[in-house]
Amino acid sequence: MKKILLSTAFVVTSFITFAQTATSIEPIMKKGVEFVHEIEKKYGDKAIVVKSEFDFAFDDNYTIMDLSSTLTYVFGGLGDDNIADITMIIYKKENGQWVKVAEDSELKSSAVITYTPPTSGEYAIDLRVNKYVNEQTKIGHVALFVIATK
Repeated sequence: MKKILLSTAFVVTSFITFAQTATSIEPIMKKGVEFVHEIEKKYGDKAIVVKSEFDFAFDDNYTIMDLSSTLTYVFGGLGDDNIADITMIIYKKENGQWVKVAEDSELKSSAVITYTPPTSGEYAIDLRVNKYVNEQTKIGHVALFVIATK
């Protein structure tokens, strides 16, 4: 019985410690909340968050969604403390092909694009991780926020 309790305590302690490492989603969620608060301060009740995603970072992180030509969108992409640089690219599907319509490629761990679609339709947002803090492990999280304004 002591061995089982000791093993269980070790597993729980390891899990708690593991949750505070680079694989924890908590840091990107905190950054996301700060980002949304800043957007809400800037736009007040004239904007609404229509999408928020928190994902484990891959080299490319795609989200596909329909956008309306009657709205202006603010796209915010964030990388956690383990992401050194991201690029955000917005594509529109035209004649079965994805065509780039906007890009933020500044060398930083966040990206913001304000975009008013000329036509309603299907769009893809790519958060591309260009550089990790630790290139050997390539571990991190990204967040995407899409805010609609009139």
